[in-house]
Amino acid sequence: MVTKNKTNSKTTKKITKEKKTTKKPNLKNDKLLLISIGVIIACVLALILLPKFVNNNDPDEIETVTYKGFVFEKYGNAWVTQLQVQDWLQGWDKPYEISFHYTPYEVEYIPSIVNSRNESSAPDLIMSAQRIYITTDPKYPASVVLGGVEIAKILGNVYEKDVKSALTKEDNRTNAPVRTCQDIGPMIRVIELRLGNETKIFSENGCIVVQGVTPLDTIKASERLTFELLKIM
Repeated sequence: MVTKNKTNSKTTKKITKEKKTTKKPNLKNDKLLLISIGVIIACVLALILLPKFVNNNDPDEIETVTYKGFVFEKYGNAWVTQLQVQDWLQGWDKPYEISFHYTPYEVEYIPSIVNSRNESSAPDLIMSAQRIYITTDPKYPASVVLGGVEIAKILGNVYEKDVKSALTKEDNRTNAPVRTCQDIGPMIRVIELRLGNETKIFSENGCIVVQGVTPLDTIKASERLTFELLKIM
């Protein structure tokens, strides 16, 4: 009886060990994904919150910039403005305090989508959608993704849109869906972040392309789009 119990115990331990071994790769992938997401979120929160805590300047000495009636105050490396955001489709009007990396003056040189009256028309292609995918090439630097985070912050947190992150190609490091400009539909929109030979915002058959020559330019173009979504530009 004792010998039989020991054998069963060893067998049980062996099976348990094998099960753990088969699950180990999945756990590693999950950890890599969680770490990547955590780093991006931490960077965004640091950019938004840290400047206001470390800035001990007298209020009269705070650098300010006014653009079309919107006042931007500089805290550390962030520009903060307070504004009233309206969503006519949802029927609400709310006050917000939002931080940016740049002022509108620093990104107004970037070409964007306009109508016959030279008014921004990119929001018209986005706001009527029920779901919005923000997608990019998985081989791009992580700083390109930060541009997508800025856009998602406005669409998701302010306008309460259903925003999903995606990739333009499959990547075994994550379970993110693959979405490209080919996937747009009547109630689905795609915003693609790209690196190219010119910094600009343009449309490809209803798909919004936010393009920069460098990752930093992509962030600038992304903020240009957020200013348009908020009716600042």
